[in-house]
Amino acid sequence: MVAFACLEAGCGDFFPSGSSVDSLDLSPSSYFMVVGEAKQLTATATTVAGDTVDTSNTATWNSSSTSVASVDAQGVVTALSKGSGTASTTIKAKKDGVSASTYVTIAASPLTALSVAPSSADMKVGTKKQLGASGKFLDNSSFTVTDYVDWRSSDTSVARVSSSGEVIAIAAGTVTITATATTSLGTVTNTATITVPSS
Repeated sequence: MVAFACLEAGCGDFFPSGSSVDSLDLSPSSYFMVVGEAKQLTATATTVAGDTVDTSNTATWNSSSTSVASVDAQGVVTALSKGSGTASTTIKAKKDGVSASTYVTIAASPLTALSVAPSSADMKVGTKKQLGASGKFLDNSSFTVTDYVDWRSSDTSVARVSSSGEVIAIAAGTVTITATATTSLGTVTNTATITVPSS
């Protein structure tokens, strides 16, 4: 692991001699904002040598919809418009030819709860099932947020889940699928239980 310190603001990232970027990760992986809010995203590069480096200040950033949210050269996102309900944009960072992206969703008020449907399901090996996520906001509005939350499986050897909530059953067992949203108020989650019976 490489450790370094910047004594002056605005200094660049440091890579070991001869190393290059192997992968790039953005944090948070999705984020819910209200109009006028600003959020610092972090771009962490992993080098081919296995070192991790914060490249937030030197990556190239862009927003797929600058009318919804802008992003500056250091990865600070500013929410500009929510549209008629919610609006989303993809924020992308690129470093040395390697890129990563994250969803930013803008609403009138903070997200306070998530629900996942169906909350449980039985699946046969090889089949697929689409899960959905609905968000409840502080102003009591509700919107579908399936494509904008982070989906994870507790055991990918039993079932995997895509970034859009589609589950595919791999092997017999029981697995928890978790939908997660990060907001200025904290992290909001909910789950579904998938059971894949033995054939």
